[in-house]
Amino acid sequence: MAIFIRNILIDLDEVEENLMRVTAHMKDVVHDITVSLFVSIPDYRIEDVTLEMKEAPEKNCQKLKEVIGEIKGLKIEPGFNTKVKRILSGKKGCVNVLGLLTVAAPLAINISWFINRKRMSISDAEYQKMKQKDMLDKCIAFSSENLDTSKLALSTGEVAIERECS
Repeated sequence: MAIFIRNILIDLDEVEENLMRVTAHMKDVVHDITVSLFVSIPDYRIEDVTLEMKEAPEKNCQKLKEVIGEIKGLKIEPGFNTKVKRILSGKKGCVNVLGLLTVAAPLAINISWFINRKRMSISDAEYQKMKQKDMLDKCIAFSSENLDTSKLALSTGEVAIERECS
């Protein structure tokens, strides 16, 4: 039997054209934390951030609300995690909120592809080119050293997300 269970839920929605909300919620016995990023598309800049701590283990955890705004203006791009860690770790930070941000923020890029695909009515091939351009050398799947563009195809997950965006 588990002695500790933590649930993390991340949801994304388009608040208005070219502005996406990425919300990450963490709930366990001692935490109930929600952080929302408002990210501009296509530059992936954090325009605003909100933090709600309904439950936290220590009273001083609430002080993070005074610091979280320092990530406004950051772009979700290579080096993002390092910048966020510099701002939100140590005596000014919280490892839990940091973890939520580093897991949730990159999804803005991934999900924006579906929004753009729907808006522009592009083909599978055009979609793959857009994704490849955005991701080239940002992860192993899109490394220029091993990328075989002839084998790029929509994953089952992408097909499901596309269905939801339609």
